Amino acid sequence: MAEGDFLVEGADGTVDLVSLASGTKLLAIADSDESVSNDTIQDDNELSLAVEANSVYRVFGRLMFTTGTSTTPDAKFGFTYPSGATASLNRISLVTTATTAAEVNWGTRHQESSPSTALPLGVISTGNIPVSPVIVVGVLRVGANAGTLQLQWAQNTSTGGTPTVRKADSWISLLKRA
Repeated sequence: MAEGDFLVEGADGTVDLVSLASGTKLLAIADSDESVSNDTIQDDNELSLAVEANSVYRVFGRLMFTTGTSTTPDAKFGFTYPSGATASLNRISLVTTATTAAEVNWGTRHQESSPSTALPLGVISTGNIPVSPVIVVGVLRVGANAGTLQLQWAQNTSTGGTPTVRKADSWISLLKRA
């Protein structure tokens, strides 16, 4: 193994050697906040990555959302990707229940087409928890068409006033299988 190489174990028990030096890991980090005040799903301004045809990627990301002092708008998100690709994605989020207590929420989506159906999630908005983290993990299988993995998101319930904000330092990454 060379400097910058590491081993990744797959769900099937196989082990892949991954080299950061070879450019197999891609990362997009949001440099600024982005606000939306409606429930129309839209492309994120910063979180997208180019994908190659006939490739398999592990998807990993941390998205952070806030709705200020309101728990009404919440958020929903999904991804678009090239025609013929499929994605199996899980999301883990910290959400607010009807009693405003915090709980961990888990969602799974096997997406056969793009654009995806958005996954709704609650957003905690309190003085103690200024942002709600959402962890995204999964696999993207790209067929014959190269293209872009594009984060899309919106409010789950449109407020027209109180925005949902995707915070700076949210990120998505792809690790291409060797």
